[in-house]
Amino acid sequence: MHGRPRRPAKPEDSEAAAAKAAKLRELQTLVLHNHHSRTYTKDALGLSFKLLEINPEAYTAWNYRKLAFQHNFSELSEPEAIKSAVDDELIVVEIALRQNPKSYGAWYHRKWLLNQKLAPVDFKREFGLLDKLLKADARNFHGWNYRRFLARFMGVPDEEELKYTMDKISDNFSNYSAWHNRSILLSKLLMQQSKGFESKHKIFSEEFELFTAVSIEVSIPCSDDIVSRSGCHYNCPVNVTFSIELVNCGDTPEDINLFHDPISWNHSEPFQSHGSNAIYFDQLKITGVVVQEDSTWHFERLSDEIDLFRDLPDDNRLVS
Repeated sequence: MHGRPRRPAKPEDSEAAAAKAAKLRELQTLVLHNHHSRTYTKDALGLSFKLLEINPEAYTAWNYRKLAFQHNFSELSEPEAIKSAVDDELIVVEIALRQNPKSYGAWYHRKWLLNQKLAPVDFKREFGLLDKLLKADARNFHGWNYRRFLARFMGVPDEEELKYTMDKISDNFSNYSAWHNRSILLSKLLMQQSKGFESKHKIFSEEFELFTAVSIEVSIPCSDDIVSRSGCHYNCPVNVTFSIELVNCGDTPEDINLFHDPISWNHSEPFQSHGSNAIYFDQLKITGVVVQEDSTWHFERLSDEIDLFRDLPDDNRLVS
C-alpha cells in the first residue's frame, strides 16, 4: 500500500513465514482435492475460505467457490436463503481484501457475484466500503475500477462521479487514479455532448486552470527511521510550501541566466517571497553555509526535493 515504509525482516518473521507457508501448502492440497472431486460441502467451503483469508491470490480457490456457489444455489428457492448465500460470499471477499486490498481475484469475484443479479444490492454499503478503502489508499486502482463498475451498475450520472474525482484531487493533488478517472469521465461526457460539455475548448481550458498554479508542500517529519546520506538521523522537522505555475516558452525573461543566477537561502533567514515575479526551478539552490550539524539532513533533503522537480520533463515550470 502507498505510504507504508519497508522494514527489515526479523528472525521471528522468518519463522512465522515458514509456518505460514506450511499451512498454505496444506490448505492448497485440501482445496485442490475438493475441487477435483467436486465436493461443495460446508466444510469444504470453509477450507477454501481459510486459504483465501491467508492468500487472496489463490485463483483456483476463487474459481472453486464460483462453481460451489452455482452448485449450491440450484438447491435454493427462498429469497432470504438466496440473499444470505450472496451476503456470505461478499463477506468472504471483504475479509480477503483486508488481507490484500489489491487482490485481482477478490475484486473480480465480487464483480462476478453482483453481475449474477441474484439478490438486491445494497449500494449504500458497497460505496461505504469503497470509501473506507480509498481513504486508506486513495490511489488503489482496483478500488477506482470497482467504483466505475458500481457507477455503471446503478446508473450514477458521470457528472456526479466527476465531482467525486474533484473531491479526491482536492484532498491530494497527486492522486493519479483520481486524475485518470477524471480523464475517462470527461472523454465520455465530451463524446456524448452532454449538457455543459458541448465545447471541448471550454472544458480543456477549465481543466488546464486546475494545474497551471499548483501549491506544493514538502513535509519532512521527525523520525529516527530517516537517515541522511551522511549517516545523520533526521530530528529537525520542516514544512516548505511553494507554488508551481505553467507558462509558455516565449514568456521566459531573456535577462535571467538559469545556470548562473541561482536563488538561495539558509536556515538563519526566511525565504524571501518574490511576489508576482517568477523563479525558475533551475534558479533554486539551498546553501548550508551557517547550517548547524543537527540540521544537515534538513537542507540535504530539501535539495533533493528541488532536484526531483527540476528533473520533471516539462521545461516550462516555474515557482513563485
